[in-house]
Amino acid sequence: MSTKKNKDFVRRAWKSWEETFGDPDKMRALYHKYFTPSTIFHNLATGDMTLEQRMSSMIPIAAALADVKFESDDMVAEGDKVAIRYTMKATHKGTLMGIPAVGKQIALKGFEIDKIAGEKILEVWELADTQGMMAQLGISPGPAPKK
Repeated sequence: MSTKKNKDFVRRAWKSWEETFGDPDKMRALYHKYFTPSTIFHNLATGDMTLEQRMSSMIPIAAALADVKFESDDMVAEGDKVAIRYTMKATHKGTLMGIPAVGKQIALKGFEIDKIAGEKILEVWELADTQGMMAQLGISPGPAPKK
């Protein structure tokens, strides 16, 4: 596909996530629509994940958030890759990563690079500012351990 078609594909995928976030069955269907069974998700914080691991990790996160909106802050494409810098806005309505619901609006910033072939995402490299999100929820990291 052309870089324009790849960008349009990624835009459609992100819009679909926004519309189904929080519905486990619809989310699973979207994972199978946009990704291959062998897609690898590379994440500096969590390590590499398979498609099944990714679905299992995202469904509880999605259940804890409401009113989810994704904003594309930047998007660039070259060859078979599309990079997106995004902001996800949501309301913290359920237990999220062990943190009970506080009802606060949060804005999670991050970036992702998707490798695409034949309207499927083959590989994902991602990093989200979860520390910034935790600070918005009133959770701040403790001091570094003393040696």
